[in-house]
Amino acid sequence: MFLEKSDLKTKLAEYQIEAITEGDDSIVNNAIMAGIEEVRSYLLGRYDVEQIFSQTGDNRNKLLLEYTKDCAIWHLISSSHSDIIYENVLTRYDRAIQFLSKTQAGKVTIDLPAAMNDKGNEITTIRGGSMPPQNYNW
Repeated sequence: MFLEKSDLKTKLAEYQIEAITEGDDSIVNNAIMAGIEEVRSYLLGRYDVEQIFSQTGDNRNKLLLEYTKDCAIWHLISSSHSDIIYENVLTRYDRAIQFLSKTQAGKVTIDLPAAMNDKGNEITTIRGGSMPPQNYNW
């Protein structure tokens, strides 16, 4: 899996995770899956999310991994009644969401594989529009 419980130790101490979950790994796994899905939703359509989130170990994009950890920890902390470093986690989560929003808007580019269409061509976004209709009655 792209993000494992052991990866979270760089953001939270193991005893903190145990205190929040009371040793229930399903809570950690649900938070990890929610974090992955949240990050994935920002990248969908612009990047090949299947390829990105199938990576493991050193093949993972380090920056994306850090932001995915922040999102997963936010979901872990917010599911508990614990006030363990809440402000710190909230700040990191907000920063991750700001970054992902910029990535989604195309203002930031990450070194990730682009999304491809059925013909194997990169999917590009084209914006279109026109002026408001004009009614010239002479």
